[in-house]
This record gives sequence, C-alpha cells and structure tokens, in this order.
Amino acid sequence: MEALFEVKSMKQQWKPPFKKDIETKEVSVPVNGSFETFGGANENIFKLVKAENNEASIWYSEQFTLKGHSHPGDRIVNLKQGESASFTYLWGEDGVTKTVTLKKTN
Repeated sequence: MEALFEVKSMKQQWKPPFKKDIETKEVSVPVNGSFETFGGANENIFKLVKAENNEASIWYSEQFTLKGHSHPGDRIVNLKQGESASFTYLWGEDGVTKTVTLKKTN
C-alpha cells in the first residue's frame, strides 16, 4: 500500500522584511517510507506508518509541533482522505510550517 499526499511548505523569516516562501507538491509514499527532509542533516520529518481504505497514519519528527491539536505521545497522526494536519518548527532562523493533506491511498 501507498498514499498520495499534498505537502504545503511555508517558510517565514523572523526579521524584516518578513519574507514568506510557499511551496506545494504532491508525494507518493509507500508504507514505512519517509518523506520531507529538514535541516542540514536532512532529517526525515514524516513517515507513513499505515495506509488503507483512504486513511493514513503518519509519524512526525520531534523537531516539529502539531498545530492546534492535542499532542499524541506516539507522534502519530491519523488522516482520512481530504483531511490535513499542520506541523510547525519554531526553533530556527526562520519559522517553518508543513501542512500534509491525504489525497488518496492505493
């Protein structure tokens, strides 16, 4: 099984001129596959744990915080087709937000 996600990345500077860069792309990921890297060491941000019946479970890195939701201890978020979850990294020179939307599972 695999899942197709839309990943919207927004990077915003903390200092003037407060430039904001936005990039949107689609990624197809097999179960146990990682997607999206971050930082100089290219650490993986997400890993697809499970995908079936247009639902997916993704693990997310401890470098990111799940926005606006409870924070699961196992760092796994469940998405149904069309649902999104946003994750934020606030500890660098710029703020980074990644929004992951499940498009479909195969």
